[in-house]
Amino acid sequence: MKLSLEAPQGSYSIRAYGAGTVTLRPPDGSQPLLVVEHHCIVTPQRLVTEWAVGFEALSEREFTLLAELAPELVLFGSGEQMRFPPPRLLQPLAARGIGVEVMATGAACRTYEVLAAEGRAVAAALLLK
Repeated sequence: MKLSLEAPQGSYSIRAYGAGTVTLRPPDGSQPLLVVEHHCIVTPQRLVTEWAVGFEALSEREFTLLAELAPELVLFGSGEQMRFPPPRLLQPLAARGIGVEVMATGAACRTYEVLAAEGRAVAAALLLK
């Protein structure tokens, strides 16, 4: 699905997502667009590729990395269906007062675009398969 909101220049923008991919516009607005085929984290300032190996293999390590990015809010895109990670894995985020919203990956991409366009400190942690 293509997205049409424009994030502020100087921010990673999610332009489209589909089965196993997310397409990003880099912060400098350059072409070509980046096509990511791995689970990843997207913030307005940063792209972290190969963030996790899959939902079943999630560990506290993945959420500690998210906490170190210090967003206000993490949008956890759990794949095609909404799946909640075990609460114990979210402890690194809770300890720093970082909010977490769990949703399907498509919804996380759309929500990221809205919040990034507002200038919010948001991170989208996306499982793509």
